[in-house]
Amino acid sequence: MNVGACRQLAMDWSDHQQNPTSGKYSTAWWLRQQNYVKDVICQETGINLTWQSMNLSQYTQFAALPSTLCWGIVRVSLGTTQLNAYDQGSMEEDNPGWLWKSSFANQPTGDGVEIVSSSIADTTQTITIYATNNTTGIVTSEDVALNGVTQVTMTGSTWGQVLYAELDEECAGTITIREASGNATITTIAAGSLTAGDLPTFSEPADYVIVHPNLYVNPVPDAASTLSLLGGTWQADFTTDNDTFTALPSQFHHVWAHGTAAMAEAVDLYGAEQEKRSSIHSEAFWRGIQRINEYLDGINKDRIEAMRINVNR
Repeated sequence: MNVGACRQLAMDWSDHQQNPTSGKYSTAWWLRQQNYVKDVICQETGINLTWQSMNLSQYTQFAALPSTLCWGIVRVSLGTTQLNAYDQGSMEEDNPGWLWKSSFANQPTGDGVEIVSSSIADTTQTITIYATNNTTGIVTSEDVALNGVTQVTMTGSTWGQVLYAELDEECAGTITIREASGNATITTIAAGSLTAGDLPTFSEPADYVIVHPNLYVNPVPDAASTLSLLGGTWQADFTTDNDTFTALPSQFHHVWAHGTAAMAEAVDLYGAEQEKRSSIHSEAFWRGIQRINEYLDGINKDRIEAMRINVNR
């Protein structure tokens, strides 16, 4: 069924047989309703299931989901490896501390970072600091040579969170890591100590969590990579009478028409008859959505069973 045939069926069912040149019940108006119903079907069923790519940056725990996704993700793969799906609560139970968080109460949050010692003797040591970019969330590490009681500054002025700091050798004085603009202390390393905070760990991601509109991975990637996502997507909007709902099997095209008819009746409820028609088509539409989901579940079960049989041969 193409757009023109769907519109005519919806017109027959809703008893709106005239197409004015503009406004309500014009061809352009019907097309808008058909596109809306098409989007609802895609979103409610995931009928238009496709693979999409999403790039992960090195040392970055999250990335924005593709804007074309409209339904739950079925599978996420890194190369040939399938990642495990978690919700936030389960991830916390199975992988405590999976989400990068600093233990320092004060943070630069867009400011620069300075390092200074309380002793003039501390001029030969180097401190390595791990911190996030305040805009991108990317974690970088930087080595900074100490200069005693004279402050030294990390590169850049828009740091987000300082996560970890490590000296290459002990210092005579207390090392203070602070915000550049107001000198507020972020953390300190006492004389004789070497570290402050928790060292981020990097590896190949094995798990993921959806925190809309982003996808978070665990562990944090040690290299840039590309994830493959299998999920429901929008079908492009219809523009002409010859366009077809390619993602929808022909036996369910009536669902599209019922939804369009329900929209037509819903905008003009001036009597009991129109209200009844709207209710009938709306119920038929949502029953159709249920049957589409049952149809997709059946296909998925058949696929899993076929894979099981092949493996056990």
